[in-house]
Amino acid sequence: MKELFVSTPCDSGLRTFGRYLHGIGVSRTTGWRWRAAGFLQTVVIAGRHYISDEEIRRFEIRAANGEFAAKSPTKPSGEQLNKADTLTSYAQAQ
Repeated sequence: MKELFVSTPCDSGLRTFGRYLHGIGVSRTTGWRWRAAGFLQTVVIAGRHYISDEEIRRFEIRAANGEFAAKSPTKPSGEQLNKADTLTSYAQAQ
């Protein structure tokens, strides 16, 4: 009788990038943007993107620390008039 070798499931620590994005409720487009910006590193295996559990933890820690938060707008350089100032200065010139 032939002996069968049954592979036991192993946890590689990788999951498909799409499944991860779906799990956190983010679109694939946003995921692509995150990869392009360097927020996340993926591994490509046979044309599919995978993300490691370690990379997920690293990303979530960085996000929790506010590393990816939008910067607050700064005051514009130079003097810029708002609409009311523009109307006032126009009226005075007349």
